[in-house]
Amino acid sequence: MATLDHLPPSVVHQICGRLDFPTLIKLRRTSHFYLASVSEHLQDTLTSHIAPFARDPSSLLDLVTQLGGYVGGDVALAQLLRDMEIRPTHLELFLPTGRTAWKHLQNNLIEVQGATQQPAKSHPSSISLSLLPAHAAIREGPGTRAAVLFTTSTGAILVYRSQTGDALLPITQQWGSHRVAYTNRLYSGCGYPRLLFRRRVLMGTTPSDRIARRLGQEDISVVIKRDTRRGFDIRLSPRQWCDMEVDGCGAMVFLCPAQRRSILDAGSLCVRTSPLQTDILKTRVEWRMSLRPCVGGCLGIGAWSAITHHETILNG
Repeated sequence: MATLDHLPPSVVHQICGRLDFPTLIKLRRTSHFYLASVSEHLQDTLTSHIAPFARDPSSLLDLVTQLGGYVGGDVALAQLLRDMEIRPTHLELFLPTGRTAWKHLQNNLIEVQGATQQPAKSHPSSISLSLLPAHAAIREGPGTRAAVLFTTSTGAILVYRSQTGDALLPITQQWGSHRVAYTNRLYSGCGYPRLLFRRRVLMGTTPSDRIARRLGQEDISVVIKRDTRRGFDIRLSPRQWCDMEVDGCGAMVFLCPAQRRSILDAGSLCVRTSPLQTDILKTRVEWRMSLRPCVGGCLGIGAWSAITHHETILNG
């Protein structure tokens, strides 16, 4: 008779496939058996999300992780929001700023994955709109040094190079809290788990529609409507959700949009796929979702000075 810790692999896979991400993380705490099973399942599901865009998704994912990079965008959302129907139309990869990392990834995409690199651009806003997938959220913002578009027979791959040696920097510079999400072979996480797993979004600072049109970007209203149709509840303040019971600006529960945040603070989620073999993530990136005044003192004196140290860039 099979015990709970010795079920057939096919049954364990079915069990894991029916659980949301927070429940999976709780399940793996019950035994070494489920720790290994959940880790394997997360690796398999991430590979399956990348498979539509690459000939050899495993080698691509291995390389991105080795280079200190991450998968972001809709693929990261699909990995975290397992019970929500998200069908990525493109793959977004984030790399540190180094040229060596860029060359290694470029070679893999062209030689192994069969991708075609479009003309190099120095800024994501200058990518030809005719080449972009329908749901590409290419928007101007701090943290991105360059972005390059690769096309394949099955989709598009967007590669972002960070302004620093930390690939998480451009991921934190997003228009909404749900976009602060990342994953690779070693780590998965998000900046606002209390909101994300309830399909809720705090708005960040975004360029005006006039600037967006000048840069060839979509109006933010179009992007907001798109994610609203997908099931996200988008607000300007956590106080607009009555059941959140947020007192004041929300900083006490890490939900104030003007609050300085970190990937490693108590309000974020950072999961190691194999915690017994992987060190804790090291990053110095900090951000604010918005510079809108709050009812508390989150902005503080001198907060309009955007950079506090060489790895910290604030939205706005």
